[in-house]
Amino acid sequence: MFFETFPWFTWAWYRTRQKKRDRYRVSFREGKTASILTKRQVVDLLNQLKDRKTYLIQQAVQMKYGKSPVDFRVYMQKDSRQQWTCKGMVARIAKAGSIVTNLGYLDRLMYPDEAIQKVYQLNHDEAKSLERQIREVCCNVCNTLDRLSVGLYGDVAIDPTVDRNRKVWILEINKKYGCKFLELLGDTHLLREILTGPLKYAKALAGFPD
Repeated sequence: MFFETFPWFTWAWYRTRQKKRDRYRVSFREGKTASILTKRQVVDLLNQLKDRKTYLIQQAVQMKYGKSPVDFRVYMQKDSRQQWTCKGMVARIAKAGSIVTNLGYLDRLMYPDEAIQKVYQLNHDEAKSLERQIREVCCNVCNTLDRLSVGLYGDVAIDPTVDRNRKVWILEINKKYGCKFLELLGDTHLLREILTGPLKYAKALAGFPD
């Protein structure tokens, strides 16, 4: 079984662990090296790495297109009614053999409907249905964030993936993110929407009419 470990809201580092009998194979993103450790050694390693911070350990869910991991970047913002809306999303396909889809490991970007049809072998209507499901899950995540968090959030980027059974999994929530993916995709309309969205939400918070 594979496991991904990551801190809440940001990727400080990324490693996978695969259990083989009574040993664990540990892969590091930075150098892509691997070691075979006992369970006790894995626990000791985690204790050294956590550095008094809080981390989540999650069963890995990695959908691949050939040998390339695939996930999505979903842009969620609050509108002038202070309601969460999905402004848009892009599909990210990593280089073959990579374990992440970050910019340094990115092979290509695609619009979600096209990517879903190719990766999951779905027709147009099925792809649109799965895309809606991804959006709904991300909206539910944001509403949960409102209930559980202290402070106001109105602009986050969520990175989900979808397994072979078409179940949506959340990999990461970014409260600080860039728009480089949209620049590379050349989607100036969505880029403009993302950049101006927080101003509309701030206007609503200040009590100004829409």
